[in-house]
Amino acid sequence: MRLRNADRAEAVEVFRMIEERIAWMESCGKRSWNSSDYLSIFPISYFEMMADEGLLYVLVEGDDILAAAVILESDDRWPEGGSALYIHNLVARSDSRGAGRKLIEHTEELARKRGKAEIRLDAATDNASLLSYYHAQGFTDSGFCAVGTYEGTRLRKLLY
Repeated sequence: MRLRNADRAEAVEVFRMIEERIAWMESCGKRSWNSSDYLSIFPISYFEMMADEGLLYVLVEGDDILAAAVILESDDRWPEGGSALYIHNLVARSDSRGAGRKLIEHTEELARKRGKAEIRLDAATDNASLLSYYHAQGFTDSGFCAVGTYEGTRLRKLLY
């Protein structure tokens, strides 16, 4: 598996993966993207723009996209700044066990290559299973954020 920049056409596939995850969240009763106005805030045009700007990354195995995320150098949800890469919109195919973890590991490598001290992300505060997943990946809580109806827990993972 390797992490690489996505192109504009792959942004469409990433968006479909997100739609599938939202449907899965609904079917399982999990709260996250499905309990906010996610698709209006992050429409397909957002992912196409992120791909055009070189900020949309895909984890691939052969020709298959297993997971994807937008990886940023700064994030308004972290006004204190710092030496970090920020993971947003992390999505993995439901049939790709471990792909999300692998994407996080590759992001850590990318952060180290860029001289960053940590990686950061946020997750819905009321999604205990997702927060537990990130804690198991070595992330620690670092405050809260809110965007529209979304309330998130900010999480960080120190690399050094």
